[in-house]
Amino acid sequence: MEIKDKELGGSSNGVIGGYHQWLKSRTQGITWLPKLKGLNGEEDDMPEESEEVQALKAELEKTRVAKVAITRVRKECDELKDVNMTTVEALERETKKSRKEEWSRNKFRGALWGNSNELKLRKAVRGKSRMESMVLEDKLKSCQRSKRSLIEQLSKIKENMLIIIYQYKEKVNLAVSHG
Repeated sequence: MEIKDKELGGSSNGVIGGYHQWLKSRTQGITWLPKLKGLNGEEDDMPEESEEVQALKAELEKTRVAKVAITRVRKECDELKDVNMTTVEALERETKKSRKEEWSRNKFRGALWGNSNELKLRKAVRGKSRMESMVLEDKLKSCQRSKRSLIEQLSKIKENMLIIIYQYKEKVNLAVSHG
């Protein structure tokens, strides 16, 4: 378990991993300690750690590495959640906007977007009305030809009538002048 240095009564220098590391960091500046060891003639080796302690330290190191990885993954996950939320909000806005646009389009299309049978019926009616229109155009052209012909005939009749009237007036004038 990590113990903060200040909890052991010293000044805060960061996190200390265990007693031996703490002891080593505390005795680094002491110059008389090696001399004292030399006076005794024997060096006190640090007691060897048991296999269980070494296994626990190895597991602790693996846990620290895993904790760093987990922290990084959580941070990435939080960032992705933020991006996801932003994306969801933008998508909802765009969806709402497109729904409004679609509603507006459908509002004006009305019955055109009804069932397919109605569309087919309207198409058939349009086709029929086009055919009728073409027939009526042909009849109109025929009527216009007939009208031109009648106008020509009326013009000829008018000319003949004017000639007849002129001839009648001449005969009346002759009869008046003779009579």
